[in-house]
Amino acid sequence: MEQITIKYCTTEDELEKIRDEHVGFNESVFSHIDEGEDKFLPHILNEVSSDYVLICLENVILPRNIFTIIEDVIGRANDQFGTELWSIIGNYGVESMTHKTLKYLRDRRSQILPQSSINMRTAEWIDGRVILLNLKNIRTKNITLPYVEKSHELNTALLLFESYKNDLAVGIDSLLYVYCKNEKRDNKDEDDEESGKYKDITNYLQKNFINHSFYTFSDDIIVPFSDEYLQRDVRDNRNDFYGMVKKKATHSAVANKKEINIIIRTQLLRDDFLNRLFDTIRISQASAPTYISLRVLLAINNVVDQAKGNVLLTELQQKYDDIQIEPIFIESDSKQYPRVAALKQSIDSIKNDDSFVWLVDDDDFIFPHSFNFMNLLHKNILFVANSLIFHEEWSDDKKSSLPTKFKRGKLFDTAEYYKTLEGDNNVPVCSVIYPVSVLQKVFDGYVLYGDYAEDFTIFLLAQQYAPVRHVPVTIAGISYRGTNTVHDEDRTHWSHSYATFMSEVVNSGHMNNMSYDYLEAEMNAEIKRITGEKKSLLRQLFSGQLGDVMNKSVPILREEGVVAFVKYAYLYKKYGRGYFRDGIESVEQ
Repeated sequence: MEQITIKYCTTEDELEKIRDEHVGFNESVFSHIDEGEDKFLPHILNEVSSDYVLICLENVILPRNIFTIIEDVIGRANDQFGTELWSIIGNYGVESMTHKTLKYLRDRRSQILPQSSINMRTAEWIDGRVILLNLKNIRTKNITLPYVEKSHELNTALLLFESYKNDLAVGIDSLLYVYCKNEKRDNKDEDDEESGKYKDITNYLQKNFINHSFYTFSDDIIVPFSDEYLQRDVRDNRNDFYGMVKKKATHSAVANKKEINIIIRTQLLRDDFLNRLFDTIRISQASAPTYISLRVLLAINNVVDQAKGNVLLTELQQKYDDIQIEPIFIESDSKQYPRVAALKQSIDSIKNDDSFVWLVDDDDFIFPHSFNFMNLLHKNILFVANSLIFHEEWSDDKKSSLPTKFKRGKLFDTAEYYKTLEGDNNVPVCSVIYPVSVLQKVFDGYVLYGDYAEDFTIFLLAQQYAPVRHVPVTIAGISYRGTNTVHDEDRTHWSHSYATFMSEVVNSGHMNNMSYDYLEAEMNAEIKRITGEKKSLLRQLFSGQLGDVMNKSVPILREEGVVAFVKYAYLYKKYGRGYFRDGIESVEQ
């Protein structure tokens, strides 16, 4: 596999300086181009004969194992997009792990991935300071750069747009993290120039895409509105850019046989919701690709009325006899709440170690189109997608599977799934599809004493056994009917369970140093943001003055998003693991 590394610099002296900074590299590794920044990328596309080239600007410091990284990135891109279906893989360099950097890494528009991600994100925008080009595919598609008054950064953007137009994916991979020397701006004129640097490509964008605005790492590019496509008898041949990105994001180079176990937790109380859920499973099964096989495990726990429950179970099995339904009556467990025990015992019943598990509650439902994206499932990753809340009203007719009224509510956009570290539950249970082997490790390694917060606790713990692949599609609906235990005014039971889960996570050593630094930065940012009584309470809490402050501050601070995990993680860092050896009881003391 032929590859070359090129740095842009203007003089031989700068090239020599770069070689000095990369002690241990063979001198032939670095080439330089002195034709000017705007000629840098066109020169590479036209003159370099290698199949692959890593290009970077002069402020980038490459790691010693860069060639191993390049090999790995090429292999990952081939697996995810297809060998002949990608053109650029990039990433933004980091200066250091400061609070500012961590905040930047969380910026959705930058699309930089946490360390626990295995997949490349399809890029809506890309930074030109370090990019890996698949010149072989670019040449095959005969891609050239349109002429505009441009710089290297604009050239990089144009190459991204032309790639998607020619059905080539552009990705961002966390393997390509590099160190960038800090670039300081000395005056306001440079900032003004920065804000308007993309205006030269608005005509190009208007001619090629229907979109009105485009994300960048700084200002968005706003394209003047045109109504030309509204003219009669005139076909608009422009593309929807973000539709093209999404199409590539949900494409996979491989589709193999996959068994999916849908585990439904239920107390056999809600005929209507169960009928709605099974209706959507029936439709999904009928329209699913042939490589998908479904099993439904009905995890029946804590049944209030056994006689009514048996009648409902029989009715479901008769009505949905085309669905493979396996009822599992959950045995009581003195160490676990019924909700957790239902998951554990259902998982233990699955014998195919290569299958997958989709956890849903009986008032959730699934979208049939979801199975069109299940080719992205892999036995070594966590598949994370979006879910959508529906505010619903239901009639007293328990046999109906449709609400009388509904309104679309909050979208759980799980792209920021790593905020689970802060205790934000923005990844509902139905948003994740797990390899069964990963869930087996979670339940074998942890007791999971608590209740109600088990959904995102399991997801958080699972990330130590498998990285995440986030897919920007909505796969499930969640019913909200005005009441919810998690949102009750009296949150005593939920808070106790939540703290119990978090204590177990901290006690197990699952937290690492980077997580602590991240949470401490978040805590410091919260202190700066809030005022008055909340600020005083937060300072007392993190200075170790517990006592009544803990009990008093939890409901007050939660309004500001400062949740228990941040507090416990910081206290753990300050006082050590022994501080939590007795779990929640020691915290409450």
